[in-house]
Amino acid sequence: MVDHANVKVAIIGGGITGLSAAFYVQKLAAEQKQPLDLTVIDSAHRLGGKIHTSSQDGFLIERGPDAFVSRKDHEIRALAEELGISQKIVSSAPGDVHIAANGKLHPLPRGTVMGIPLSLKSLWAASSCSIGGRLRAMADLFLPDTDKTANTPLGSYLRRRFGNEYVENMIEPMFSGVYAGDIDRLSIDSAFPEALKAQGSLMRSLKRQPLSEQREFSGLFETFEGGLETLVQAIEQRLNCRIAKGVKAQTISHSGQQRIVLGLSDGETLEADHVILAIPHRQAAALFEPHGIAKSLTAIPQTSIATVTMIFPEQSEWPGRGGTGFTVARNNDSSISACSISHLKWPALIPENRIMVRSFIGRVGDEAVVELPDAEIGELVMADLNRWLGLEQPPERMVISRWKDAMPQYLAGHETKVSTARSEISRMFPGVQIAGGSYAGFGLPLCVKQGQQAAEAVFNRNKEEMT
Repeated sequence: MVDHANVKVAIIGGGITGLSAAFYVQKLAAEQKQPLDLTVIDSAHRLGGKIHTSSQDGFLIERGPDAFVSRKDHEIRALAEELGISQKIVSSAPGDVHIAANGKLHPLPRGTVMGIPLSLKSLWAASSCSIGGRLRAMADLFLPDTDKTANTPLGSYLRRRFGNEYVENMIEPMFSGVYAGDIDRLSIDSAFPEALKAQGSLMRSLKRQPLSEQREFSGLFETFEGGLETLVQAIEQRLNCRIAKGVKAQTISHSGQQRIVLGLSDGETLEADHVILAIPHRQAAALFEPHGIAKSLTAIPQTSIATVTMIFPEQSEWPGRGGTGFTVARNNDSSISACSISHLKWPALIPENRIMVRSFIGRVGDEAVVELPDAEIGELVMADLNRWLGLEQPPERMVISRWKDAMPQYLAGHETKVSTARSEISRMFPGVQIAGGSYAGFGLPLCVKQGQQAAEAVFNRNKEEMT
């Protein structure tokens, strides 16, 4: 039983998961009138992790994620309300999303979820597929239930329901755009758990589920005035605790008083009753390696991506293709995996009459492109923008942000690997939790949710120890 007057909590990692955890730990402590000694530690010299907004001559440039999905915004909206910044949430402009397949851009039909149709109308509107491919996809409505488990590869399941052509030209580009992964290796449970609830037709099942209540073509995405870093700054301003930047947790052990001891890179030793590790899985695994636990985390693969933001000269003419963005099917010879047409997607955040395009490169099987020199990346991206959008004039400015090994791959067995690690950690280090994009979803709302859940677990355990 912990008998200290102050509850000592250490949060390792100052990305959105760690910051959310810190905010809710502080909030719960205040509500329960619990004295708190909170420390947030991050190896970088800035908070926010992959969220990194820069402003250049009136352009907001997101080096990492640029938005969150409107239909999954509950956790972020709730946090924004707490922070008093909900009025700063900005929706993307209405507009069509496209899929680049078989050498052409095709509009994504209305009434789809991750490219999966919710009706015959949306299925038949999939111009990226042949008539034969669409007829085969209709079989989903009549096929008996498909055997599946949490670890069934998502691609295998979807191919049985809709056929290869529909998956490759409609569904795979959407999942690849989110996970930068291989749909035939992603697990259903981790990448699209809604499919596990389906009995028989996936189309009919999704239509009945809440996720079908979409705002797909009217504010599909949301961000904040000033970019996503507005959220990071608001949390940091509200934290009344010690924040150590540029410091890394190097070791973890026990003290004689049932506390957890962290050895830090600056030579300090930090003791805590509770520790939340909001860091990538490989970093967490390295901390536990001397203790022989959490080895399963090292089996979670990861891939590298880069964002390439291009700002074009003031007199450039926009060709008018591509809607507000597009994803690229693997049957194209393209370096770009997805593209966001920022000046159309976020007109309120870009100077008027200017053109800004944000492209993504790198995904499973194509990571090498991320390591190329800037000039070569620029040439490859411009060739693709010319091909897909008709852009010819070179940009006046280019910002490349490389995210090496930043995208965990939720392959079949992912949940088992994570749960095994959690169990081992809990047995040897009660009071230590892992949370973040490596474990249970890396979209911003899911990271905020994991941070909040970790904070609640701290106080649930604290109550148990005091009884």
